[in-house]
Amino acid sequence: MARLVDPARSGPVLELGAGTGSITRGFAAAGWPLERIIAYERESRLVDILRREIRGIRAVVGDATDLERQLHWLGMIGCQPWCRACRFKWFPREAQCAVLRPCFARLGSDGPFYN
Repeated sequence: MARLVDPARSGPVLELGAGTGSITRGFAAAGWPLERIIAYERESRLVDILRREIRGIRAVVGDATDLERQLHWLGMIGCQPWCRACRFKWFPREAQCAVLRPCFARLGSDGPFYN
């Protein structure tokens, strides 16, 4: 999956639901500079693992339904492709929209969103 996202594009890549970092490691292996990888995870214990095992990435604790506020706080106005690993098809419709709106607002017309 990480090979689908082009590291030549400018800006960071955001992985939603990063877990313990299997896709995050894939981004690093595919040539993404670590400082451009943002791993977003709601479980603080998993973020601790990410920070310890993949030094150099930005690992953020947060609930994806609060993504707009978090991205504003991170200063992410325009962004790179997005990757999401969390299974939000089980979320209520309102929560799905809370996750997707800030992503699509920042992608730009040619930015892919991988699920």
